[in-house]
Amino acid sequence: MKDFQAVSPRDYYRSLYEDWKASGISVGVFCRQASVKYATFRYWSKKFAREDQNLPGFTELRLNGAESAPVAVLSFPNGASISFIRLPDTGWLRELIG
Repeated sequence: MKDFQAVSPRDYYRSLYEDWKASGISVGVFCRQASVKYATFRYWSKKFAREDQNLPGFTELRLNGAESAPVAVLSFPNGASISFIRLPDTGWLRELIG
C-alpha cells in the first residue's frame, strides 16, 4: 500500500488507478490486494476514466498495418511527437505549428 500521508487523496487514488490499469486484474481483486474500499476506489476510477477521455492527445494510426520508418519527426516541448512517413505539405505544417 502506498504512503497515504505524503500525498493528497486525489494523487493517492490516481496512483492506485494507474496501478490497477496496468495490473490487468479485476477491480474487486485489486481493491482486496491494495486494502482499499471498493466503493471509494470505483468513485475515483470513474472520475479518472472520464478525465482521461477528455484529455487532448495523439493516437497512433497505422495504414494497412504497414510499419514504415518515419522521414521526419516533429517533437513538442511537452513530449508529444508526430512522425511522418512522407513529408507533409508545408502550408499544412506551418498552420499546425503556427
